[in-house]
Amino acid sequence: MCVGARASNKKAISLFMKAIFSLFIFSIASNAQVLNIAPGRPSTFEISVPAIARAGEPVTLKIEVRDAQGNLVTDYDRIGGGISLQTISGSERSAGIEPNRFPASAFRAGILSAQVVLTKSGTMELDVADPILRVSSRTGRIDVSPGKVSTIRVTAPNEVRVSNPFDIVVELYDAYGNSVADYDRYGSEVVIKPGTVGAIGRFEPERISPSYFSKGRASVKVRYTQAERTSILCASGSASGVSREFDVRAGELHTFAVSIPSRPISAGEPFSIMIEAKDQNGNTILDYNRFGGVVELKTSGTGMLEPATVPPTAFNAGIAMVNVRYNVAERITVIAQDAGGAKRGESREKVEITGGRLGRFDVIPAERGRAGEPIAVQIIGYDLYGNIIRDYGNRNMRAVLTSADASLISAPTLNSESFSDGVAFISVTPERAGQLVLQVIDEVTGAGGRSNPVQIKSGGVASYSIKTATIAIAHEPFEVEITALDRFGNIVEDYQRTGNGIVVKSSGQGDFAPASIPPSSFENGIAKVKFTYNTAEEIKITLSEQGGVAEGQSGNVLVTHAAPKIFGLELPSSATAGEPVKIKIKVLDEFGNPVVAY
Repeated sequence: MCVGARASNKKAISLFMKAIFSLFIFSIASNAQVLNIAPGRPSTFEISVPAIARAGEPVTLKIEVRDAQGNLVTDYDRIGGGISLQTISGSERSAGIEPNRFPASAFRAGILSAQVVLTKSGTMELDVADPILRVSSRTGRIDVSPGKVSTIRVTAPNEVRVSNPFDIVVELYDAYGNSVADYDRYGSEVVIKPGTVGAIGRFEPERISPSYFSKGRASVKVRYTQAERTSILCASGSASGVSREFDVRAGELHTFAVSIPSRPISAGEPFSIMIEAKDQNGNTILDYNRFGGVVELKTSGTGMLEPATVPPTAFNAGIAMVNVRYNVAERITVIAQDAGGAKRGESREKVEITGGRLGRFDVIPAERGRAGEPIAVQIIGYDLYGNIIRDYGNRNMRAVLTSADASLISAPTLNSESFSDGVAFISVTPERAGQLVLQVIDEVTGAGGRSNPVQIKSGGVASYSIKTATIAIAHEPFEVEITALDRFGNIVEDYQRTGNGIVVKSSGQGDFAPASIPPSSFENGIAKVKFTYNTAEEIKITLSEQGGVAEGQSGNVLVTHAAPKIFGLELPSSATAGEPVKIKIKVLDEFGNPVVAY
């Protein structure tokens, strides 16, 4: 269907036709020559163009130049000034056609036939004018549909939150800037995807149905799955458009990813933990420092982390590196809670907290012992926080064990290799009987410890100590004090139970009574025995353990006679009167012993 315009005067045409007919009759009647009549001055343009067109698609335009009598002005190419084309929509005129000018030379025998492209969509009329001859004409109504999509404009917010719906506006234009108003009827799905290089998220939905478009414009709610900076690229066929870049913030806090060291940590030693704030899609919440809350730190153990809270300002790009301390030696996981106390994350692995700096020792000896015999002692090291140090590793230590009263003991010096699973098992040999308090001091750290008192009994008898008067009287009892001693000089206080009988001998010619001493004579290691000796002489008392090797010897004891009882007189068998004779008088005690000291 085409539309045209003819400027004609019906009456003038009718008169003209009558005149021509009369001349024709006259010519026949008079047998005159043929008269050539030229067309008049151009008066109107008869325009033929499709009533329906699409912007950007060529259509055939046909223009015929007519004079006032409707004659085709065949010499327009010679006399015309050329034409300009305009589209008129309401009161708006525009050069909505290409080309929009044709020279007069483009006409052949008063007719122009050319391919033109309408560039403005809508309902319009086409105006053709020769500005030189001041001739113009218009077509009837032409409906121009927009062309195919050439440009896509995408409008997005400045900032959105991941997985939360947000509005975008997609506008479709053809190559001439016309809104593709009929896209909802003729268009295909518009693809949505990230427009920034390196962006890894995706939009939901990933396509926009043509039905969402109204007059070439769609307002659509979409979601984005990744917290990052991106833009939106929309594509339809070969046409595409990209929005400006915007920030996709992570969603609301869902979890904390907690990372802890894999190596053992000493109690009280600072160690670093990493806390990463994530939303439900696993996106790092990059702006947690601005919008997040305080993080509370807990453990699966019995102790407390220090610090126990992490402020949101500690986060950088969604990650906080925090130095903490823990004072209890145990295996723990680290738990991150939100400010409301809800558990949001826990480390996958456990960290081994070992004993820290050596602080003190527990010294645990056997409950009792004997001098000269080893007693078992356990030594347990604790750190400054009361944890048993179970693994000393390569610690530099030199722990010396002594007695608190400086009495002699035999004990090893301890180093890190002396301990196994936190305990050193050693033997200590004391030399002094009585209460023994052991103490240990590490010469490197100064850490120390003391045991409770241990009752140390004497060792087995090794000798006898003898106390007696230096003078005794033969056959009269005199007291001798005998002390059983071990090899360190300790009194063997339980000799009455553990000792053997003692044989008593003299270094002289006489004999003692009693000649032996039973163990029952001892009390607390001392026996006080009344002896008699039957010979007046200077002697030493010698004691020997029956069935053993213990011995003892006194100092010199002078055994004197008893009181004189008998005088023995010895005379020569003959003598001469008046001459001296020798006589011999012996002073004897009641036992017949000479009273030497008489």
